[in-house]
Amino acid sequence: ICIHIKSACINKDFILFLLLKVSASKVLQETCNYIRSLNREVDNLSERLSQLLESVDEDSPEAAVIRSLLM
Repeated sequence: ICIHIKSACINKDFILFLLLKVSASKVLQETCNYIRSLNREVDNLSERLSQLLESVDEDSPEAAVIRSLLM
């Protein structure tokens, strides 16, 4: 099957290939964006836990829990 666009014949399989390639690229980009946002969230939580650890007695049960979360 051939689709005519502005005097050019484009194969249906080639169009499908291009659409799949664009879709895969979009999925990859969205996945990378999501991973970056997760990394930022982990960094923020780590910073908050570090600040919390500084504010409690280092021998307290709370400090032990916080340290275990940071490991």
